Amino acid sequence: MGEGTVKISMQIRGTDDLQRRAHHMAKAVFDVSSKNVLSTCRRVVQTARAFAPYRTGALHDAITYSTSPQGTKGWVGIRKGSPAAVYWHFVEFGTVHSRARPYLRPAAESEWSSFVTTEYNGVRKAVEG
Repeated sequence: MGEGTVKISMQIRGTDDLQRRAHHMAKAVFDVSSKNVLSTCRRVVQTARAFAPYRTGALHDAITYSTSPQGTKGWVGIRKGSPAAVYWHFVEFGTVHSRARPYLRPAAESEWSSFVTTEYNGVRKAVEG
């Protein structure tokens, strides 16, 4: 070591515990989010079915949901291959000849506030431990 050179040695303790806690927190947030996405999709389907006009039942029965493999994304829509897959958008948005009778958008909007609140509270609880 030369003149004017200072040697500093430092040891940081607790990184294993910090890493363990961060992993636990991430898993807890993931679990909260995936449960919330699933339950929200189910409620949106129920509400959309209640809002959908019922004539033959085809539209009502075709409303379904799916989630990503991780469960952190969800979609609500009309089952592929069902008779309603051909005309659902005419009902939702209307045509030149018939007025719109929205059922998907209002169902999703009715659950938005609940989703955000549940997500916020669940994540906060998971983070605070």
